[in-house]
Formats: sequence, structure tokens, C-alpha cells
Amino acid sequence: MSGIEVAGLVLGAFPLAIEALDRYREVATRAGLFYQIKLKHRQCRNRLEREKLVYTGNLKQLLLPMVVDDEKITEMLSNPGGPSWKDEATSELLKTRLKDAHNAYMDCIENMDGVMKGLIHELALDSNTITKSLKAPKLSTKERLNNVMTKTGLEYQAYKIKFSNGESARNNLFKELSECNKSLEQLLGISDKETQLLQERQANTVASAIDSAICNFWVNANRLFEALATAWQCSCQGQHSTRLLLQHRETKTSDFKLLFAKAEDSKWRIRETKITEEDELAPEAVRNKSKNVAFQAADPHQPPSAVKLPRKSALKSSMKTTTTTMVTHRPAPSVTLNTGIATLPEPTTKPIENLCDSLNDVTASCYGYLPHEDCRYYVYKVSDKNAATFNSITLDQIFRGQISKPPNRRQRLALSFILSSSFLQLLNTPWLSVSWAKSDITFMMDPAEPGTYALDRPHLVYSDLAARGGQTQSDEDITKSLRQLGIVLLELCFGRLLEDQPCRKKFPSVDDEAVKFTLDLAAALDWLQEVEGEEGPDYASAVGWCLVATRPGRWRQEMLRKVVKPLEGYHQFFVSKS
Repeated sequence: MSGIEVAGLVLGAFPLAIEALDRYREVATRAGLFYQIKLKHRQCRNRLEREKLVYTGNLKQLLLPMVVDDEKITEMLSNPGGPSWKDEATSELLKTRLKDAHNAYMDCIENMDGVMKGLIHELALDSNTITKSLKAPKLSTKERLNNVMTKTGLEYQAYKIKFSNGESARNNLFKELSECNKSLEQLLGISDKETQLLQERQANTVASAIDSAICNFWVNANRLFEALATAWQCSCQGQHSTRLLLQHRETKTSDFKLLFAKAEDSKWRIRETKITEEDELAPEAVRNKSKNVAFQAADPHQPPSAVKLPRKSALKSSMKTTTTTMVTHRPAPSVTLNTGIATLPEPTTKPIENLCDSLNDVTASCYGYLPHEDCRYYVYKVSDKNAATFNSITLDQIFRGQISKPPNRRQRLALSFILSSSFLQLLNTPWLSVSWAKSDITFMMDPAEPGTYALDRPHLVYSDLAARGGQTQSDEDITKSLRQLGIVLLELCFGRLLEDQPCRKKFPSVDDEAVKFTLDLAAALDWLQEVEGEEGPDYASAVGWCLVATRPGRWRQEMLRKVVKPLEGYHQFFVSKS
């Protein structure tokens, strides 16, 4: 008999004992003798009920994590001798559930089985006299008095004496039963605590790995840029616009979502792509995934020994973005983060030599791969469409009211979170150099809904992927970029531009960019004092870090902890309320 079967038998013994006690009460009442054992009888019944309740609770805690079906748990608890208690699969789950505590737990269950049998004996619940008396008709008062001297009455008197004299033994058995229940609870608690600690360690390990991937994402961003620049060989550079989707990352995978747009014959051909990294040295069987299965990129590799970065801005678009405000009756899109792994087709082994030519392949589901030293970047088609216009609106234009419906508070806080995380990932790479501006952050218009913009999908504009060379930013450059971000976070907090605030208007307008930035920063520090009252201390602390904190050697890790994580908390709070 398996341990789980014994557990069921113990559970079944409680209601049988309680039922028998109730039947014997009826017999004693018929014989007119119940008043003599009434108090002891009630104490025994109450103790049995209490221990049954505790034991049932222990079993529920044991079964709930193992058995998903609530109906099966209900059936097991209501039918202790049923087939579910004999299921070998349940017995194996029990071993997995209890781990090292399994043997001790089962020993305790078997001990309880013995205690219940002893209790039944001590309670004289196996008395044949009482069983027979249950079938006898109810007696009158005179018959009860006469019955005392009959054989049955004498046998019941003997039962009463045994019941009364067995109090000490019963108390010991009840004490042992109570101790067994406590032991079950403790053993289960030890097992559950171990499981909890293992899960927390695993979660912390995963979270730590994701945090590390976010902080080191810039390495992969550099490598992809180099690979794209190498493959950008066409002579029609002026007709192209490339936009990188900004997103927070919740996995270790290194993927990029890029939008390539090209003006062709008075229309725009727009290609949305997802680019994922794979190890160049990985076996062919690993690279060639089956069609329509989820594809997960390998972990990022170490960066090349030297990466050349342009010092001047690589974000200025040669395109003119429309400032026309178009009225729409549909609310602006809600802010959501879609960071799941897309379903991707089978990779091809075709290298991309000219990216512009490869993107012209209308039949391809995967355009090929971009080689870069020991890895490959596979370029997958997400969508390919033609449009008469390629309209977008910049973050600067949104702040200036050039949109029919400005972003609400929830959308602004979500943008604060996405921008902060993206800047941590991309700052000091060719994608995001020192001289960025709010006009570099754009939101695409929905072609089917003129005037409606995807406010949950900010992009960075990049018009010249062939630009290469330059030097890595200095600590001073990084500090300036992050202080620019702090000003944007302030503006997103209130939904207004810094230049329109009294704290900035009290300073003069100047043409010198360095002096202007100094005055902007002074005004931002003044405006910062109002943030806590608007969004709370965590948001104020995050903005303050960007505006005033010095850049340590591991500034990305500190920014993740002091800026991105607090802003993520705000975002998750609003998502949970939506």
C-alpha cells in the first residue's frame, strides 16, 4: 500500500470515529445512561473534530500544488478510500512535492494510522453490545430503569466503565495525534520553504541574467550596426529611412525591430523586420528551425576588441516629418509593451551582401543573414506594404500640441519607462550618440486611421546606416546625454515643455548651445522640486539621478537600478489597473 493510500485511510478514519461516537450517544440516551458520560463524550468528539480539521488542512496544502483539477481534490477529500488515492501518478507527484521530507512525512502518516486504530479501541467503538443496541427500539423511562439490571444494561455499564477509565490513555493518544499533525505541517513547511527558496533563486538568476543582458545590450547594438553598415551598399541612400523600435527587454534574447522605408514611384514601400542573432559556430541543425516555430536567439557574444563610433549625431533624419494635425475620432492607442518572441520562419543560409537588394525580395519570409565575425544576424520579414504616405510625428511635435489628442498620464509614464530603458541599452552606440533631440524620437501614423499615431511604439530615426568611424563618447558626453533624458522625463511627467515653464522663462534666451543647455539644466533642477507632488518620490528620484548624479564606472547598472526599475514599477502599476 502506497503512502498516499495510507493518508486517505487516516482521513477516512476520522468521520467513521465521529459517526460511531454519535451512534453510541444515541444508544446511551436510549438506555438512560448518557448523562453519566456526557462530558467525556463531548470532549472526545470535539478533539476528533479539531484534529480532523487540522489533518484535512494539511492534506489540502499537500495536494493543491500537485493536483491542478479542483474537482479531483474535492473528490479525494470527500472519498478517502476512492481510486484517486491509489493512483500511482499521484504517489510519484507526492515524492516530487516532498523531496527529502517524503520518507519522514510517510512515517508520520503511518504513525497516525496506528494512533487512530488505538483511539477507536480506547473509545470502545468496537463494542458489540453498543452495535446491537442500536437496532433495539426506543425504551420508556420504566423500561430504561429495568434495563439497567439486564444483561445488556450490565454490558453497557462495563462499556461505560471502560470509557471512563480510559481517559488517560485517550489523552495520550490525542496528544500523539496532535503532535503528528504538527509534524506534518512542519515537514510540509520545510519542503515548501526549500521549493520557494529554489524558485526565488532561479527567478533571481533569471532576473540577474536579463539585467546583465540589458546592461550589455549596447555591445550587440554596435555589432549589428557594423553588420548593417557593411551590407548597405546601394546608391539610393537618400531615398531610405531606417527606424529602430525602442523597447524594454524582458528576455536575454538579442533581437531588434527595424523599419525600412524607401520612396519609390510616388509611394513608400515600408518593410517591418525583426533581426535576431545566432552563433556563427552553432550546428546547422540548431540554426535551421522548423517553419512557424518560435525562434529564440543565442546569448550575445563578447564585443570586438574595438568599435568605431561616430562622434557627430547619427540620428538626424534627412526626411521632413509632417506637422499637419489630422482630426480623429478614435482615442489614441493604449500603451502596451509587446516583448514576446515572434513566430519566425525557417532561417535561410543566404548571406546578405546588399541589404537594399535583399529587401526588394517580395517572396522572402527571411531575407537572409548579415555576417559579423563569429555570429549571424537573420533578417526576418514582419510585414511588407506600400503606402501613399509615410507620416509620423516627433516627440517634440507632440509636446508642442501638434496632435489631435495628446498622450494621457498613463501613456506618458509608459514612454518614460521605454525611453529610459532604451537609452540605457543604446547610449554610446552609433544608434544613439551624444547630440540627440526629441525630434529624433518618432511615432508612426496608422495609414488606415489618419491622425492616429502609435504612441506605444517610439522609434529612433536613422537616415545614414553607411556612416562609420568616430570615437567613443567621453564621460562628459554621457553625462550630457543623460541630463537631456532627465529633462525629457520632466516634460513627460507634466506633459509640457521646459521652455514654456516660469522656471525657464526667468532665464534669458541665448543662441550659444552650451550656455543654453546650462540654463535649461538650472531650470530643470528648479522644476524637479514639483515632481514628487505630481508623480511621487520614486519618479522624482529617477529624474534627479539623470539630472545630477555623477557617472560611475558602471553607470548602466546604476541607471537600471535607480531609473529604469522605478519607472517600470509605475508602468506595471498602470497596466494592472487597465
